[in-house]
Amino acid sequence: MATFGNTAKGDQLVNMLANSKWVCRFYLAERGDVTSIVAFLASGGAGPFAIVRAVIYSDLNANPERLLAQIPLPPNSVGPLDGMPGKWITFDLSTPLRLEPGWYWLGVQNGVDWCITWFTLTGAAPKQWQTNDDSFDDGATDPFGPPHPTWGLQDRIGSIYAIYIPAVTALDIHAFAGVAEVGASGKIIETGQTFVTPTTIMVAPGTYTVEATYQAQTQTKTVPVAESETKRVDFYFVAVTYLLQVSSEPPGIQFSLQGVISGTFTTPWSDSLNEGPYTITMPSSVIVGGINYNFQHWEDGSTNRIRSITLDRNMLLTATYVEAAPPPCFIATVAYGSPLADELNALRKFRDYCLPSQVVQIYYAVGRYLAQLIRKREATKRYVREVLNLFIRLVGD
Repeated sequence: MATFGNTAKGDQLVNMLANSKWVCRFYLAERGDVTSIVAFLASGGAGPFAIVRAVIYSDLNANPERLLAQIPLPPNSVGPLDGMPGKWITFDLSTPLRLEPGWYWLGVQNGVDWCITWFTLTGAAPKQWQTNDDSFDDGATDPFGPPHPTWGLQDRIGSIYAIYIPAVTALDIHAFAGVAEVGASGKIIETGQTFVTPTTIMVAPGTYTVEATYQAQTQTKTVPVAESETKRVDFYFVAVTYLLQVSSEPPGIQFSLQGVISGTFTTPWSDSLNEGPYTITMPSSVIVGGINYNFQHWEDGSTNRIRSITLDRNMLLTATYVEAAPPPCFIATVAYGSPLADELNALRKFRDYCLPSQVVQIYYAVGRYLAQLIRKREATKRYVREVLNLFIRLVGD
């Protein structure tokens, strides 16, 4: 939607007499379909509501000429009795009115009661506001008629505007490779206009030859476009594929591709994919072979585990992980009084190489709290040490 006219409430007001009309001159810069007229009004007569209609006139030598539309207002729309504070009133056309670029006169015709309207003094020449007497019951006159001898010509701009839909004639051009929309370069042969899809190009009505090129593939289409029509033009190219490989050190790490986590996405992995953007997400930490690893970097040196790429060639991505520092053996550390005790090395080896990762995770979840329980109980710590020593001897045997 667009507007032409004056969308600002004026700083002055005037009482328009019954059975008269006023219009103001405005310029429409483009072809459009007018759907509504909007004016700032209030009732000022004996009745609680004003009786008004909006009007549109053509322009001839800077004067209103032919009646193009008169638009009734639903009853009881403009009030209250004292006419204040007024409001923007919308007059909707039953059918859009096509207007070409140029000057037009927008205004209001009053009925049996007078109506209050707002305006701004402009000092413009020629005068852009005209008024004349016109009986409401038999409709607005066509043509406009001579201005009122006393009040007919004024240096005012009324608070009134038109809402319209630009009548655009255009080509809406898109290109696809497989199911993905892509950027194809091209031109319109008749006009020489160049483009990169997706794009919309304004044209005059006619028939056009549209050429588009993507990955050394060129297509041409002949497209007729009527006045005020936006014609969709789609090009479909063969999708170009490239080999994407994802590896890691150590191998065997599951990752996500485009936000999808699947058992098939485990390093080393490779597949031929359509050209385009992709996102690979590696886990921040992982257990492989009972050993904890943390993500460190990609082969290009980037340290963000989430990698966004544009696949426009064969690519090999390598994620490097480093072994994490062994997590503490909470209970054993408290029992022996130090994380450096020799006995803890044997317990760590057993944990890392013999216990399932699920058991280790359960231990980490509860071990910290159990360690707190025995921290200040010397007798309990001695008992735990004796049990652990016996266990270490059995494991060693």
